[in-house]
Amino acid sequence: MHEKLLQSEIDALLNYKTSDTNDVLTQEEAEALSELCNISMSRVADFLCSKLNKKVAISTPVVSNTGYYPSENTPVSEMFTYEVLIQDPLNDKTFIIFDEKDVFTLTDLLLSGDHLQTKEKTLDEMHINISKEIFKEMMTEAFIAISSVVNNTIQYNDTTLIDISENLESFIEQTKAMKTISVTYDFQIENIVQSKIIQLIPLSMAKKLVKLLLNSIDVGVENNTATNTSNIHTPQRKGENSKKVMAQPVCFPSYDNDEQLSYGANNLDFILDVPLQLVVELGRTKKTINEILALNVGSIVELDNLAEDNVNILVNGKLVARGEVIVIDENFGVRIMEVFTNVRTSILDNRG
Repeated sequence: MHEKLLQSEIDALLNYKTSDTNDVLTQEEAEALSELCNISMSRVADFLCSKLNKKVAISTPVVSNTGYYPSENTPVSEMFTYEVLIQDPLNDKTFIIFDEKDVFTLTDLLLSGDHLQTKEKTLDEMHINISKEIFKEMMTEAFIAISSVVNNTIQYNDTTLIDISENLESFIEQTKAMKTISVTYDFQIENIVQSKIIQLIPLSMAKKLVKLLLNSIDVGVENNTATNTSNIHTPQRKGENSKKVMAQPVCFPSYDNDEQLSYGANNLDFILDVPLQLVVELGRTKKTINEILALNVGSIVELDNLAEDNVNILVNGKLVARGEVIVIDENFGVRIMEVFTNVRTSILDNRG
């Protein structure tokens, strides 16, 4: 997707006239806002493409003056809603709503580089923390794109994941009071995700964005006019087109196998501080309900591990290593004896 307005779009915006009412977006304002949203989300899609090493498209923004107000039958518990606070010159907020399944798939792809369709979609704390981090980076990319188009630096102050299911009525009243309009995008990750993203933008903020865009276009036209006037005596060859078109090379993300390793390293940069749960498992056993009910203080439960066997070390439920139990001062510890990667590597083999 392009990040520059086409000449036809510039001409349409220059013919824009202020509406007599401030209660809705005019057709011209809606078209201008749609183009801004398209540019910003195209950059977000490029960013996700580089992180996931998969084709990502966030396109076809549809602007509606009616806003978006979930009904009682809407499964709002399955909606991930981010509140984005924006600094000068807008000083406002916007809401972006994702489907919970899409958030799980996105974070799953970031973690493992793959996604199993049959996998149970359960968002744990790790997935939620990663989704917050990646969303912050997505918003940074979006506002960089908007700033470059309107020739004005626009930054967001903070992003917060809110649970609208806890107080749906309050959320609806808040968005109605803000006179929010809705922008709906098509969201696609190859053949893995085909969904929608909904953005709620206050009417006042939308009009400010359109005004910034129009002002930047006016400045650009004045600069071009001054340049053309200074070069009015430049001779022109017969048949030469007087309109100069600035062309830029199209940059597509690479999908070569050689580059996939570098993407994997980049994916870890923003999740290195995400907390994980490490559990040491001494052993397991199976008991009937009758045997469980018979347990009391002093009862002994025999595990399947022998006393000299190594114990399992699990991270978020996944077996990553085995080790032996040791005592450090008055605390238990585990000395890692073997680590599981793509190929099992024994630490004992590396001892001199």
